[in-house]
Amino acid sequence: MADIYNGIVRDLPAVREFFELPTHESAARILAEEWRDSVIFESFGKGFASSRKAGRFYRRMAGGWYESFDNIINATSDLLEEKATSYFSERLNQFQHMKDKIDCTKNLKSALICAKTLGFIKSALIFLSAVVEVPDLSSKWNSTTDTVPILDGIADFSGPKLIIRQPAPNEYYKNPLQITTAQLIFRNDAEAFLRAQYAIICSQRAKSK
Repeated sequence: MADIYNGIVRDLPAVREFFELPTHESAARILAEEWRDSVIFESFGKGFASSRKAGRFYRRMAGGWYESFDNIINATSDLLEEKATSYFSERLNQFQHMKDKIDCTKNLKSALICAKTLGFIKSALIFLSAVVEVPDLSSKWNSTTDTVPILDGIADFSGPKLIIRQPAPNEYYKNPLQITTAQLIFRNDAEAFLRAQYAIICSQRAKSK
């Protein structure tokens, strides 16, 4: 969604900087502002900056769990293009002189070239990974006791009554059971079913260590 409010583009520094002089850092800041609460990064490296090339981005789904963000290159390109184009449209209307409009158009072309260049996007994503990386994420997936992700929430049977909730801070879930809350409540053995699935998850985690 474009950053437009009452017909005026929010003059966010990252968007302005990317538009006027595209850099990997300014592009990453745009991505972080847009995705900070919905995208995380799992590093497969050993902590060095170059190791961030080895890792995976995940996006948060409506049910609160994460799935692999396999199309992040295209999503990044589309987002940067959208931001630059929206900023251009508002800026262009502010100029009275043709020279200013021509310069603004040149800036847009440069920004769009970067937004569509694979190497530029990959470098911007390395900067982004440093912002949204979750340390030691591999040990945190589905790790909260007596909880299992389902398609539309987190099934929590740790209390006296089974509840479906959103993840708490610092909880990370993936690979949800292919069942919804509506389907779950029709099972007479809903909690027993979830406990059995939880036992399978714990067993798989133990084998992977």
